[in-house]
Amino acid sequence: MSTNTVLQAEVFLYVIKMGAEAIYIHSSPQTVNDIIFPKNSVLQYTMNGLTVSSKNGYFNPLEHWGCNYTHLYPQQVKGHSYKLCTGLMTSIQAESKYLHVQSKEASEENIVVSESCDTSSPDVVMSSGTYAFFHVENILYMRDAFWGLPTTEVNDSSDAMCFSFLIQKLLWFTGRRLLLHTGRSLHTLKDVDTSKIQICRSFLDGINCEMPNFTACFAKLCDSFPADVLNNKHVLKFQMKWLKALEVNDYQLPNIHPETQNKCDPKELIYTPVQHKVSYRIKKWRVNPFPPVNNIAAIRTTYTNMCEGADKKFSSIQPDFLAPWIIWEDVLLVVVFNIPLYDIIPYIEVLYRSFFPHVLYCGPSMLEYVNFTKLRSYNISFVAYGATPVGHFLGSFNYKCLMMAVEMKYDVRGYLVVADDLLFIPQKIKQLNLEKAWFPAGNHMKTADIKTLRECRLGMCDFHTHWRWWVEYQDAVLKTLQDMESRRNESLLINKCLKTLSNLNHSEFHVNGGYSDIFYIPHYLGDSFAQLLALFHEHNVFLEIAIPTVFRCLVPDTEMEILQGKQTRDSQVTVDQSATRYADATTLTRRETTRTFNRPSTSFITGFPVCGNIATEPWKGAHIGHMHDS
Repeated sequence: MSTNTVLQAEVFLYVIKMGAEAIYIHSSPQTVNDIIFPKNSVLQYTMNGLTVSSKNGYFNPLEHWGCNYTHLYPQQVKGHSYKLCTGLMTSIQAESKYLHVQSKEASEENIVVSESCDTSSPDVVMSSGTYAFFHVENILYMRDAFWGLPTTEVNDSSDAMCFSFLIQKLLWFTGRRLLLHTGRSLHTLKDVDTSKIQICRSFLDGINCEMPNFTACFAKLCDSFPADVLNNKHVLKFQMKWLKALEVNDYQLPNIHPETQNKCDPKELIYTPVQHKVSYRIKKWRVNPFPPVNNIAAIRTTYTNMCEGADKKFSSIQPDFLAPWIIWEDVLLVVVFNIPLYDIIPYIEVLYRSFFPHVLYCGPSMLEYVNFTKLRSYNISFVAYGATPVGHFLGSFNYKCLMMAVEMKYDVRGYLVVADDLLFIPQKIKQLNLEKAWFPAGNHMKTADIKTLRECRLGMCDFHTHWRWWVEYQDAVLKTLQDMESRRNESLLINKCLKTLSNLNHSEFHVNGGYSDIFYIPHYLGDSFAQLLALFHEHNVFLEIAIPTVFRCLVPDTEMEILQGKQTRDSQVTVDQSATRYADATTLTRRETTRTFNRPSTSFITGFPVCGNIATEPWKGAHIGHMHDS
């Protein structure tokens, strides 16, 4: 053990004695700005987030972050499956590394691949059984994983990776997990003996610890470790000395209990990053290149097919989907379905993908490609919020989509949630402040005394209401408020919400209601919104009460942007009529009087704003049109 590592171990012991809850190790920070923490989970003992597993047991960071040099990664290290989990104990949080295995052809041709990844993609937690290569220096250790702190230098790359696999195995034994993030860039791991890595991994896969004592478990691993795997045989001995030093200094080592408190959605979700292997588009009038966009070829084909029956002078115009005039590369667009009309996703892609590279679809049931074969060619992300309970309108509780989007922890400035049957106009929202919340009703949202079922106007709450949802969801709202009252002393957030309702609505039992098919939440409000919505969701409160009430709790009028919009039930509205009647609208929703529509029809395609004289260049201005209700 070198002088440096002895000194480092002494420093570790000192800060542990002083009660440190976390230790961050950086290779050589020059300034505070050089220190890179995980985007969403620093100093959290438990978190909700995305977990990944791989059939072959290795995580490929280049695939997860959509990097443009995936072909340099071992071809067998592909194919991830994802779940959304709660209660994840991410005791070690590290920067990801990728194993640089360049093909012979690429080496001979001296191919140089520039680095580019989708850094807005979520951080990801490794499932038990899936190993990851990670940076052993730029890493955050929570207190319950201080046993894994490096106490000796490991200069050999193969040894370092095998040791990191050992740490991950011990994490699983203790019910903890490894979280990976990208930092500013992915780090390359070169000169690794892959055969040794495979031997190391095979050994770890076959070992188990029946004893609950952590030190005894580690000793068992050391005694049985293959002799020909590690070049530096002293790594394990030094780590054992570190464990004993921790025990002497009254550090509580964890018990071996692989059963965790994690609660995961039983179904996998579909997650796809923005693929940086696609083309960039550069325009003279734009300083930076346009960000890459998924599904461009499929979007162009859909657009062409949609416009086959249109006037030739319009159908011959091909918009530049790679270079829109307006783009929100740091906003997650969440498209919500009330019923599984997933056949319309290609048309939604035409409308929105160029403006919003990050799109998350959310429906009542999981997207099964066997039922929607034409979607196989699309790179999309999809989550399911679950079937609507019997006795409620379909989609009554679809605000769980926002809750799930927040839990996924995209690194974005905010979340724009829209219904699949709503068309909003990008040109009309480009001036809105991304640091404020957006809502259709704003300070004109309904307010009612949920006890007396009287609406509040002009400072009085004695007006009869014709809004059916107050009556139908009275019991659910009252149960939610009673539940919040019982928890207010445990939660500053709940206490703040109830106080705000009392101050602004003049009673904690005065709740809000209003149209909620489109709204925007800035990132900094995401967790609070999700936590409060979860309380309403627990008691099955209708979305048009839950969402406005949470808005009232969290967003002052001065911090809210008002979305202007129109709603029509006219099943005969055409594109041109829409343009004339609703030219000043931000949003336009079309609701059919019957709900028998189950797939795109000719009238549906004609109704889109991409074939007609108001949309000859739809990617240069306003979009007006209508979509079928779902």
